[in-house]
Amino acid sequence: VLATGPLHFDAFKEKFPVLPENFILSGFVDQKALLPILDLIVARAGASTIAEIQSFGVPSILIPSPHVANNHQYFNAKSLLDHNACQLLLEKDLDGLKLLSEIEEVMNDEAMRSTLSKNVKSMAKPNAVSDIHALIESVMQA
Repeated sequence: VLATGPLHFDAFKEKFPVLPENFILSGFVDQKALLPILDLIVARAGASTIAEIQSFGVPSILIPSPHVANNHQYFNAKSLLDHNACQLLLEKDLDGLKLLSEIEEVMNDEAMRSTLSKNVKSMAKPNAVSDIHALIESVMQA
């Protein structure tokens, strides 16, 4: 499944009019529906994507966008990498062969996928909203 984003969908479809039978091209995906059935996700490293990867325990190869404020996507991805909870590729080092090699490495190593999944899931904060609410209430009552 390749989610191009709505702005790039038509251009991608034009450039690659014939795709393999097992390839799904979409401008947008419902991550909450898709993530639980993935063996691996290759994605940017925005906060929402990280939270969903953690929530569902999906092994990932993260490619942080270098074109964001204060390089925050790199630091998002690095926090997972430091816990052996993702693979990290920098865009400046990326080409098709490098990406394919990384995908094959993860997909051919079930133990690595299991470790990445377990470690990223352990970082999830499923009660974050309730925890923040309780913290605000405690501050307001003080």
